[in-house]
Amino acid sequence: MTAAFDPVIYARDELVPLLEQLSSLTESSEQPAQHQYFKTLLAQLKGASDDGQVVEAFLHLSAAAFLGFEYKPEVADVLDQLLEKAQHLSEALSVAGDSKH
Repeated sequence: MTAAFDPVIYARDELVPLLEQLSSLTESSEQPAQHQYFKTLLAQLKGASDDGQVVEAFLHLSAAAFLGFEYKPEVADVLDQLLEKAQHLSEALSVAGDSKH
């Protein structure tokens, strides 16, 4: 029997380490707003205790492409990984939501 998918555990195991890496990569950045953005997302996901809080952080993450930040290549690479894992989370939540109906 397969354990039920838990988005909070997935977020902590898969997304939080990447956000920690992004926060670290942008800490000495000439764009402090970029660092603050990732730091805020990190705090949201670390503090998430239910699906709704994970979804809220995920929605904020989806804004990353539209904030006008210029990402250094190493930041862009980690951000791409994060967005890919967030997409998996979105798909899993969608499937979970469909199975409830």
